[in-house]
Amino acid sequence: MIKRLFLVLLLMAPLAVSAQDYYNDYYATKGYQAKKPKTSIDWGLTAGAGWYGYNSSVELYEVKGGLGWQAGLQAAFMWNSVGVRFEANYARHGVDLIPHGHYPEVKMSYNKVEVPILVAFNPSIFRIHLGPVFRVLNNCQHTTVDGLLVDFGMLRPTVGFTVGAGLKLGRHWILDLRYNGDFSPAKGVFYDGGPEVSIRENSLQLSVGFVL
Repeated sequence: MIKRLFLVLLLMAPLAVSAQDYYNDYYATKGYQAKKPKTSIDWGLTAGAGWYGYNSSVELYEVKGGLGWQAGLQAAFMWNSVGVRFEANYARHGVDLIPHGHYPEVKMSYNKVEVPILVAFNPSIFRIHLGPVFRVLNNCQHTTVDGLLVDFGMLRPTVGFTVGAGLKLGRHWILDLRYNGDFSPAKGVFYDGGPEVSIRENSLQLSVGFVL
């Protein structure tokens, strides 16, 4: 359901641009001066907190996410109120593997670098964006007391998605809320000799940014 909704919204982006072209062409045929598109480049910094969760088929462990933080850079190329935004974000949060039985809990820190490429709609003070998220780097490893290497970071799809909205506060400040998810679950093993599992990550992030 989420995947279909994402694709529908993404397909609406070129329609918004086509509507502006139609508007200009129509009024040009009536003898009016077509309004020239306003182009701009916005760039800035963002930082905030997020909640991360997991849906998994791991039978021996319960996979539990939690609170984390993120920070990043962004640059948007706008044509009137429609454009493309490129981002580079770093995020860090905790992941707990809770065994079913009398075994110690495994606590890890998840570090990741992601590059979202988003279609942006900025009508008035509102900011709406969606698009694919490319996972550039994932690191989440832990070595147990008996020498077993747990590499949870290897279970991550290459491409995910994000859908979000925000407000522009004043001239330079923004408030951003977004949901991130996976198109499909990652499958594999995250420790030697372990069973094949299926894991899907989702997160909700709230950030404050400063843009120019």
